[in-house]
Amino acid sequence: GMGTDLPADGSPLVEGEHASTRYDPFEPDTDENSSFREQYYDEYDNLPTYNAEGAYRAVYLYKGAIESAGSTGPDELVETFTGMEHSGPVGDYRFNEETNQATVPSIWGTVSYDDEWESNVLDPVDVYEATPDVVNDALGDSDLPSGV
Repeated sequence: GMGTDLPADGSPLVEGEHASTRYDPFEPDTDENSSFREQYYDEYDNLPTYNAEGAYRAVYLYKGAIESAGSTGPDELVETFTGMEHSGPVGDYRFNEETNQATVPSIWGTVSYDDEWESNVLDPVDVYEATPDVVNDALGDSDLPSGV
């Protein structure tokens, strides 16, 4: 699978294929995600990709961490990020205190082309929660961390 933002020329992907992404401009169906999608589309004439949402979220995460820590020092920021909770277009999540990683749902869907948005989309979409404990159980004795 891959994000629906490829190919870069905007041509449709093969309809009916399955794809996966960390962010979908229509999931979750929240005011925050809708607002982000609409503002992004108005500015760039494209639906936001998972890279766009991740960059947007990163700016706000760093802003919040700097304000909370009162510093830009790496040690202070790491401490602030540990256990931090955040809400963004991708939904609500928290940085795990053991791994200091945040997990977001895994989004899978069937590729189709939406004429209204002039873009590839996933429809229908299935959302799977993948918390560190679920991923660790799935990894079994592989010695891989849940962030891989």
